[in-house]
Amino acid sequence: GVTIVWSQLLQLRSPLDRLKAKYPTRGIELERLSSTLAGQSQEPHIEISPSENSTLMSSLAKDVHAVAERRESLIIEIWQLPGFKDFLLPKQLSELAIAATHHPIIILIANDKQANALVLMPGLADDVLHIPLPLVDNEILRAIYSTIKTLVQGFLPNREVLDNISDRLGIRRKWQDPDVKEKEFQWALLMLWVRIAKPIVDGLALTTHHLTRIWWCSTGSFSFLPLHAVGDYSSDAPIGSKLNEYAISSYTPSVAALLEVQNSVLLYIADVATPEITEPKELKILAVAQPSALPGTETEVDHIQKHSGDLIQVETLEGSSAIIEKVTTEMASNDWVHFACHSTQNIQEPLQSSLVLAGTSRLTINDIIAMQLPPKGLAFLSACQTATGDENLSTEAVHLAAGMLSAGYQTVIATMWSISDSHAPQVADDVYGFLFKGSKNDTSQAAEALHYAIQNLREKDKVSFATWVPFIHVGL
Repeated sequence: GVTIVWSQLLQLRSPLDRLKAKYPTRGIELERLSSTLAGQSQEPHIEISPSENSTLMSSLAKDVHAVAERRESLIIEIWQLPGFKDFLLPKQLSELAIAATHHPIIILIANDKQANALVLMPGLADDVLHIPLPLVDNEILRAIYSTIKTLVQGFLPNREVLDNISDRLGIRRKWQDPDVKEKEFQWALLMLWVRIAKPIVDGLALTTHHLTRIWWCSTGSFSFLPLHAVGDYSSDAPIGSKLNEYAISSYTPSVAALLEVQNSVLLYIADVATPEITEPKELKILAVAQPSALPGTETEVDHIQKHSGDLIQVETLEGSSAIIEKVTTEMASNDWVHFACHSTQNIQEPLQSSLVLAGTSRLTINDIIAMQLPPKGLAFLSACQTATGDENLSTEAVHLAAGMLSAGYQTVIATMWSISDSHAPQVADDVYGFLFKGSKNDTSQAAEALHYAIQNLREKDKVSFATWVPFIHVGL
């Protein structure tokens, strides 16, 4: 199924690079087989008769089965090769814990009775820190998600439902903002703070004196929640009532995916970093924009060019020039990429979710993961719903941001829902201003750059929750 294929693709990246370096023939064949499975994991939507459809699906099933069998036998062959006895096998806890060498990774799991946070901690290689979340369960998480989703879509949630959940959790709803939608959003973020983030902050002994990097690895009903933004946003809330006062949040589709990204950084640094006796390599950024549909996207490109220095080359593809062939070619030759355009979320076929380019061109998740680029730096997806997963695949992070990680980008800025064309340029301006300050060009600072950009947007412009909450950081 598509969920299995997606998991395999997320696991494949760095192991495949190592395999291709030592055994290129087998590596190339495995890459081809995996890409074929990914491409055939979606049912075709074409107008044919039921009998023809049955014949077609039977033929496709046979093809997929044959490819899957060959892939399985090839992996068994690879296990016999020196140094590859654990190739693509699930990692042990001690191996996964390496991803948390410097900062905690918080894995969130819920069932119908309660929820738990399992934290991989620096210095804790053979164990996890367990933080119970007994007053949260699937029903509550889904209700909060439904509330936020309804508000984002421009409607008001059922107040009776909200009151019932508040009573169950023992939370008194207090409002300061006269706007009803803002009140409901404030309530949802408060609930997530009190019953999820605050116990974790306490369990990790975080303080407001030093911002700690943390990674959220959300599963199931947690997958669609804006955990990075939770807190008490009432006017009389004391300092220490919001998560962003303790931590800079990032997300990862899985612990293994983050570990693979960390491993790929060594290859990226070797390619981009300055050797001791040679000239520094010029950083190349591809900026893709659709100003006719979103006028503010042109301003985003202007901001990138404004902050670029002598060692930064900005390649732009705007309007009709941004066809899929040109975009994919330039992605391969540039280090970073910035997309300022519309995107589409395909709930029925999540791997067909896409970035909207020129005309009818669509850059899908399938296209992205099939590219298998060499290690890249930042992908900034300034588009609608680039980090929205499929509710039917809630244990899988199937979205464009995760697709960028799988394709080879180590760090991604994305959005959970539609963003304002008037505010997106300001966020881009602040992010690139931070990243290029002092000619750092350091992708490891992307999460921090976004943190301060959103803080500036929230405090300076006093924008609504729906405007600033959707921006998130994924990856390293």
